[in-house]
Amino acid sequence: AMKDWAISKGVTHYTHWFQPLTGATAEKHDAFFEISSSGLVIEQFDGNQLVNTVNSKIERSHSKLIISLVDKVIKENQLGEMMLKSILFFAFFVVSTLTFRSTAFAFDTQAQAAYIIDQTTGTVLLAKNEDVPLPPASMSKLMTLFMTFEAIRDGRLLWDDKLPVSEHAMSYRGSSMFLDTTDRVTVRDLIRGIIVLSGNDACVVVAEALSPDGTETGFANMMTSRAKKLGMTNSIFANSNGWPSPQHRMSMKDLAILANRIVEEFPSEYTLFSEKEFLFDGRTPSNVRNRNPLLKLDIGADGLKTGYTREAGYGMVGSAKRINRRVTFVLTGLKSSKGRAIEAEIIVNWSFRHFTSKTCWRLNWFVKKQHHPGQRR
Repeated sequence: AMKDWAISKGVTHYTHWFQPLTGATAEKHDAFFEISSSGLVIEQFDGNQLVNTVNSKIERSHSKLIISLVDKVIKENQLGEMMLKSILFFAFFVVSTLTFRSTAFAFDTQAQAAYIIDQTTGTVLLAKNEDVPLPPASMSKLMTLFMTFEAIRDGRLLWDDKLPVSEHAMSYRGSSMFLDTTDRVTVRDLIRGIIVLSGNDACVVVAEALSPDGTETGFANMMTSRAKKLGMTNSIFANSNGWPSPQHRMSMKDLAILANRIVEEFPSEYTLFSEKEFLFDGRTPSNVRNRNPLLKLDIGADGLKTGYTREAGYGMVGSAKRINRRVTFVLTGLKSSKGRAIEAEIIVNWSFRHFTSKTCWRLNWFVKKQHHPGQRR
């Protein structure tokens, strides 16, 4: 039941006060709306900022109040048959426990920095030092891959193009395809070598092919410029593969933005991230397996990239899908590969088990015009 409605109209917002009847106790809740030509948007509920979705801190019972509130606003403001083209789709993320006040909100990762986002709705589930520029190690290879995928899409590279290997590319150690200057390697094999084998040399071969001046440095400058255009404002690149450098930094939020772009813009290419091994031509028997520890666990994980340097610690960008939800996460600064594997699995299970989505309104939903007592026809 609802009572004691008071509506005060501002320039662009309405403030609605309402009280649900709960026995003898009445509660007051405050919601802010914007009503424009594009539709009706809930912006705040009880002081929680909302962006397209209702914040996970709002309990399940409040979702019913919001639904009633939206209906009341529609009637009070005579929106009638207006098509609500904006956000009449609310994804309510609630904790899946009996009390809905569980320790899910107290969850804290062991990582130095982390970012978890429900990609389906854009809801941030966890953020820890997410905007701090940190050494990304091999996770930054995702930027080289993204730009390679763009080049293939634009016709500047073909999957079967064979690229030469420079002395500079061959000089890299660490994770490697063990290429040498006598090799000419297809773009397809280089991409698989970057994804599965984390090949530092493979990154440089692709970088030099796409660079405006044929150098890895030139490509790194391209990476920085492209990142800014993608909204990755805390990223700067000194090389193509994450080799340690004080001028090579990315934030966890930027890595999540990049991962989501790869998943959404290049769905066919993204399937390569689920490959568990790549033998290349047999020259690297010690380096054939994908380092992603979640691929073998059957928990919905299907790709992206791990990383490690002494400066960065152990990190990972991962993504997992279950039914109609996809979660993407980034973490860094862990102390061991085992710790990374454990933390990544915990994050995926926590994200799916402690949050769920409920559709309360759908896009392009028509509101039936109703006559109210006292209203002139």
